[in-house]
Amino acid sequence: MDKSLLRTYSFILINLIIVMLVSPLVLPNTSIHSNNITAVCKNFICDFEREKYRAALNSDMGSITIIFDDGFESQYSEGYNLMKEYNIVGNIAVIPTRVGKENYMTLKQLSDLYLNGWDIVNHTYNHESLNSLSYKQQFIQIIGAKIWLKIRGFNNDDVLVFPSGMNSEITFDVLKKYKFKAARGLYGFWTISPNARQGDVVICNLTDEVPPQKATNLINEAIFNKEHYIFIIHKVEDGYDAEHMKYSIDDFKVIVNYINSKKDYIQVLSISELLALFN
Repeated sequence: MDKSLLRTYSFILINLIIVMLVSPLVLPNTSIHSNNITAVCKNFICDFEREKYRAALNSDMGSITIIFDDGFESQYSEGYNLMKEYNIVGNIAVIPTRVGKENYMTLKQLSDLYLNGWDIVNHTYNHESLNSLSYKQQFIQIIGAKIWLKIRGFNNDDVLVFPSGMNSEITFDVLKKYKFKAARGLYGFWTISPNARQGDVVICNLTDEVPPQKATNLINEAIFNKEHYIFIIHKVEDGYDAEHMKYSIDDFKVIVNYINSKKDYIQVLSISELLALFN
């Protein structure tokens, strides 16, 4: 690693630890801060542990990438617990201002996922729709979340998931200027890789209106056509909500079991692995 870059990271880490050590003196819940310090230190110190979860990339096979948007708690309690049985990795598009809030994952839970091979990526700082924002406002949203991820040891800060799938030309100006590698909406996937072509990645948003059989059919298509499919999930929960963001636990279990049954024919990749496949 470049010495100047190493000094920069060391400076950030030292100052981060100082801030987090001081915070319990002025904020009431010291146990939360203690857990946060431990999680951040593990992310920096134990980052190498992620290597054992990395897939052996095969450009002659199709792939699946599972992205959980927003960082809801059920993605950890239900989604992760179902997937880890088969060593299937996923990705979390995190909103920093919601971490640790009711019904959202804690920093410790995000760290658990990260150290088990998951990617934790940028979903902007507080999930404002980018298409209605100025350059300065988009910069604050995108780069604010990027910094939040970086100083907590999450090294997938160069991938953006558009809030509500919305973006504008300004969005791509920011992404290019600050060297983002990829971005994803509800219907499209953007990457700087010269080896990725339009249409290489197919996206399926798993709402409560999408039966698991449709997902398994898409997995078969990915296998047969050697294509790359991204599945988006918001909540792994039973019941109904007006936004159709809940995907039932049993239906998600069907998909996970099917993926495991096809593991000899399909790759399950994190976003960073998918990008490495294109490079």
